[in-house]
Amino acid sequence: MQNEAQRADHAVPEGSRKVVGVMHKDARQFAATGGWGFEGFGGGDPAQRVVGSDTATACYACHTAEKNHDYVFSRVRD
Repeated sequence: MQNEAQRADHAVPEGSRKVVGVMHKDARQFAATGGWGFEGFGGGDPAQRVVGSDTATACYACHTAEKNHDYVFSRVRD
């Protein structure tokens, strides 16, 4: 998820949402991309898809650096 941050009163509050990124796990449907499907929605609006048909493979190419963590960049904090 990407937001437009703005500085105000010695803080950086969250601005309007630009994109909501989604990963969907389905080993059969997305076998070619490590079992993950990738999607993005402009402004968080499901009607504004921003990931094209070939972009999913571009998303996967970046996520391969995290293969040892099931292709996911974020971690659960203890």
